[in-house]
Amino acid sequence: MPPEADLKALKNRLAPRLLAIDGVTGLGTPGGVLVVYLENDSAALRREVDAALRAEGVPETHVVVTEGFKAQ
Repeated sequence: MPPEADLKALKNRLAPRLLAIDGVTGLGTPGGVLVVYLENDSAALRREVDAALRAEGVPETHVVVTEGFKAQ
């Protein structure tokens, strides 16, 4: 598990690229791991996210399908 500061730096570095992908609704670091939140669970979206992560040197991450966030 990377130190919290390193994980936050990774999240900040990846955020612009990942959040620009249609269907990515957010990034988080719960429990000391990088999590990418997706609006839906399509194979195409997962491939695009995986390609963006590999391009940034991130071998793997957790993915959570949220079906979108709504204001409460």
